[in-house]
Amino acid sequence: MVPTRSPTSPATSSTAVARRPSTPGPGNLVVSQPDTGYTDHSGEPRYYKLRSVDVHGNESGFAVLLPTSTSEVPGTGLPAQVMLGPAQPNPVIRGAEFRFGLPREGRVSLVLFDQQGRRVRELLSGIVPVGEHSMSWDGRDHAGRLVPSGLYFCRLEAEGLTLTRRLAAIH
Repeated sequence: MVPTRSPTSPATSSTAVARRPSTPGPGNLVVSQPDTGYTDHSGEPRYYKLRSVDVHGNESGFAVLLPTSTSEVPGTGLPAQVMLGPAQPNPVIRGAEFRFGLPREGRVSLVLFDQQGRRVRELLSGIVPVGEHSMSWDGRDHAGRLVPSGLYFCRLEAEGLTLTRRLAAIH
């Protein structure tokens, strides 16, 4: 099941789910429905983009969901490509989790930077096996100090690719 979460407001009128990696559109729209859950019975692990629409027709931006972000579905396959999910939760109050997937074993670097590009903390550096993984961050820098509120970036380097996700810390 793709968890589209309960509406945060009674003004939410529908949810749209699209398969990645292409831009959401008629060719990859899986469902547009009034409730907040969808089950994909294809049996294949997939990546999704999720959008909410309020009763006035205003559409949110698309959120990316990794297969590990789905619920009630056991992982049945290996990632087809290097993936880095968004920080959960975001904004970060006490800490966050970063999920990533690797199609092959290899050297991985997962590092946090502040908005000035300064290295805040290295979460991972080394050989990581194929599959889906997660790393936790406690909201602290390399010296163990709680980072100040602000904008941060998590950068994953693997297989010659660099993926970056933005997150906000609020204390």
